[in-house]
Amino acid sequence: MNRHYPLILVCLLFACTPKTPQESARDTPGLAGAPSASDLPPPVPVSDAAGRSGQDSQTWFTDRTGGTNYPRLMYSARGSDEMGINIQCRDPGKLVVTIVRQQPGDKPNDWPFTLVSGSTRQELAGIVQRKEDDELFIEASSPTGLGIYAVLKADGQLTLQDSQGDHEMNAINDDERRAIANFFETCGS
Repeated sequence: MNRHYPLILVCLLFACTPKTPQESARDTPGLAGAPSASDLPPPVPVSDAAGRSGQDSQTWFTDRTGGTNYPRLMYSARGSDEMGINIQCRDPGKLVVTIVRQQPGDKPNDWPFTLVSGSTRQELAGIVQRKEDDELFIEASSPTGLGIYAVLKADGQLTLQDSQGDHEMNAINDDERRAIANFFETCGS
């Protein structure tokens, strides 16, 4: 028997196994505290069967906004300014829906839009709240008890319609559907 066999076996089992990127980051000076895989958000789901919403690099998720600490539901690209819709639960019984659009040649004050889920439609009176670079931030207030939100909570399907077209934002997996349902339960609707 080879007298180095136990040493080779120990090396193979422990010292010679490749490290994961997270293990390497923790062991590398200057990278201490790098996020572990469990700290990273799950990948954005993709589905060819979900239409445009399954291929747009955006996903449904919930969090609390900056210093205001309002619960919000977003259809957005994580870690990016790209956003389809932001629904905030501000006051009891009240939601604020925000969309961002490219500024047309003239800056309108009113920007109506419609939310569609299943056979339910809700028109909202969007108002331009602010302009940043070429983008308009449009907000509309609505009560939490609207039928559109009950259908969205139940089936996770949403299309936003405005002067710039139809924008599908369908939940395509259980995590997204759970995020939508949890948000509306948190907001009392």
